[in-house]
Amino acid sequence: MVRTLNNIIIDIYNMTDRPYYGFPIFFIIISVFKIIPFILFIFICIFLNFPWYILFFIVLVNLLIIYKLIIKGKEFKNFQLSQVNKIVNLLNLTDNEVILDLGTGSGILAITQAKYTPNGKVFAIDQWNWPIKFLITSPLLLSSLMMGCTKKDAKKNARIEKVIDRCIFINGDFTNKLNFTNNYFDIISSMQSLYFIKSEVKQKILFKEIDRILKIGGKIILHEPNRTITNYNWNLDNVINFYKNIGYKMKIYPVEKERHWKINSSILIGIKIK
Repeated sequence: MVRTLNNIIIDIYNMTDRPYYGFPIFFIIISVFKIIPFILFIFICIFLNFPWYILFFIVLVNLLIIYKLIIKGKEFKNFQLSQVNKIVNLLNLTDNEVILDLGTGSGILAITQAKYTPNGKVFAIDQWNWPIKFLITSPLLLSSLMMGCTKKDAKKNARIEKVIDRCIFINGDFTNKLNFTNNYFDIISSMQSLYFIKSEVKQKILFKEIDRILKIGGKIILHEPNRTITNYNWNLDNVINFYKNIGYKMKIYPVEKERHWKINSSILIGIKIK
């Protein structure tokens, strides 16, 4: 039923030919669990010939739950766009940067950056096919996963936004060695993705790989939680200290807490000096 509801949402966006940047699974599941008891109660009311006004009230409650889900979808989309715009504004993009977006998801950050770099190229990497053990071992991370978030969706969004010619989507695990040459990228970005990496060893490997493939004078920009209860090994201060120690100039911009993202987050910018 959850998958069917998500397909309906995607079909609506497809009919209007607008990009669809996903929706948190958590909200969908909660809404479904709210609706199911009311649906069962409707059948009971019909079977027992309850007065029409009771049936009307139950149907109205179901419609209100669905309406609230739609409103939350719009609010979440606006929240995503506001965060992406903050990142793009801080980058001061010209028109020919070569960019790597880590954990791109439905492609919203990569695609927005591609809009501002008409003569550039954006590589967007993600591991879209999570194994089922991921949800079993980390059920709290369910709130961060998104429906409508596949490589196919990301490429379709890029086509709709007319930037498919300069976006390259790669399905892979970016916690392993990145298959790019040294000093290749002008910018490496990530939004709410790196904190999924639970191993401190893998975090350090990724930080070193980012440094290896970033040009001198290039920028890293990360929009991540400062700390998170889903991963006790994640600490944004460790990221800052790592890059400071190897000669980066670092700036941090706290992100105002919003109801869609209830933990403290920051946008971290690092410039590779040497």
